[in-house]
Amino acid sequence: MSKSGESVTVMDNLCVAANGSSYTLRQPLSCGWTFGQSGALRMPAVADCVKKEDDSFRYMKLPPPVVVSRLDEAVASALLHRVNLGGETLFLTLAQAATNLAHYTGSMAHMYHVLRNAGHYGLTSTPTRIVIAVEGITSPSFKDPHGFHSILLRAAAGGGPIHHVNVGPAFPLREEPPAGDPALGGVPGGGPVVTVVLNNAVVSALVRPVDSALCMRRVVIPNFPRGRWFIPASDLPVPSGLLPPHGAPPEVVQQAVADAALWRRQQMEAEGDAPADATPWRAAVFAALVPPLTGGRPVMARRLTYLVRARRRAFDEPSEARVQELFRRVATRHRLVLDVVNFGNVSFSEQLRSVVHSAVLVGIHGANLVNTLYAPRGAHLIEIFPRKFSHNMYVRGGDAGLGYTAMALEEPGQTDYKGLSALEAFQRA
Repeated sequence: MSKSGESVTVMDNLCVAANGSSYTLRQPLSCGWTFGQSGALRMPAVADCVKKEDDSFRYMKLPPPVVVSRLDEAVASALLHRVNLGGETLFLTLAQAATNLAHYTGSMAHMYHVLRNAGHYGLTSTPTRIVIAVEGITSPSFKDPHGFHSILLRAAAGGGPIHHVNVGPAFPLREEPPAGDPALGGVPGGGPVVTVVLNNAVVSALVRPVDSALCMRRVVIPNFPRGRWFIPASDLPVPSGLLPPHGAPPEVVQQAVADAALWRRQQMEAEGDAPADATPWRAAVFAALVPPLTGGRPVMARRLTYLVRARRRAFDEPSEARVQELFRRVATRHRLVLDVVNFGNVSFSEQLRSVVHSAVLVGIHGANLVNTLYAPRGAHLIEIFPRKFSHNMYVRGGDAGLGYTAMALEEPGQTDYKGLSALEAFQRA
């Protein structure tokens, strides 16, 4: 668990039945140490760990598993005919919210983080398989090699083969490991084997009608990042290898605390002005574009990019005209090229190509700002907020290492942003 609450649940012997119930054997609850707001090392309360584990299953649209003494006796009927996956499997479900670019980017960036830092979470190696159950998202979204679902999945998974299952069962697969869809990239040995189960009610399409459950020897369940795309070194959980064994004497615990504090300082010094995942994530996404973005790291140009909103939370026409005229004057004064971009009219690849050379980006708060995280390091984001509303989602470019300024629209007689009360309640929660 990170300082801000991102979490990863790792379990042995998890079985998911076709009816949606799940089962596991009793296993010790090991809750990783993290650093508190003051910077001191702390062990989260057991109750917090249990809640995070429950949250992981709720995020997957599954009830928390029933703990049984034997998987082949107490729940024999549910697990009578099961498919077993060996090794370590990253298991993720995506519901309707993942049609939103911001939500989906969060899921993929966090999965990327877990795969890159597997050892931090007690894994012996990078998981060899990723299983993604997709509910409520149309198949073409994942089958379009130019769409953001395919591009970000390729970037997060690390280049391994991607296998689609339109109608169950997903397991057993026709071939092990699957060759994947050549149109979507990926090669055997390039990364974990990815199985995307489309049009799925979470688990009903994972196994054949004659099978009753899918059992995973070891499963990794990433939760969702909290208001950012990357976890800075100051917030990372302590790697499992640095944790003292349960019941260790005080002097061993004291040494572990000193070792963890040293590790944290080293990570923060090496990180620089952006979280360690930010730069390689950008490179992975650029390489996953069709065609790939070539030329290495994007070079910042004297470019001011204004991201227009055309529907919700947009300026009215007279105000929009005044805003664009203001930006034209600013660009002329500072010898900048002005780009006015409406992401709703261009493909995901074109969206990224419109920001990779920007020095300054300006836009109204919302999902249209997600792609600013692909701007060059050192670029500056100016976020415009409706009256009486603010949010920390895009501070530092979503913790991607950008400069950042927030501007609130406050004019006499202006009405509050529609839906303000609901958003305030969400932020308090």
